[in-house]
Amino acid sequence: MKCYIWLVPAPTAPRDFKLTVESSTEIKASWSAPLKLNGVFKRYVVRYGLSKDSMNTQVYPTTTGYLLTPLDESSTYYVQVHAETAVSGSASRILSAKTKEDG
Repeated sequence: MKCYIWLVPAPTAPRDFKLTVESSTEIKASWSAPLKLNGVFKRYVVRYGLSKDSMNTQVYPTTTGYLLTPLDESSTYYVQVHAETAVSGSASRILSAKTKEDG
């Protein structure tokens, strides 16, 4: 019996990734679609957390932006995004932004 393995190319990394601090509890992540999806688009995966080693929160938008909320006041968050088709794509670089302080 023969066994065939099909290698599916992954999406390239999202482009123009940026973070905008909206308030003491909100950061907006935005990006442009990857140059090459290499398949049928499924969703984006946005990972974030209070350190690069603990980006454990994940959300799954289908558009090129997401409002991260509710966040802690005056705290630095690290964020990364990648696209998914049948496979996970290349991740963006990790960006950080600090929420505003109330008052």
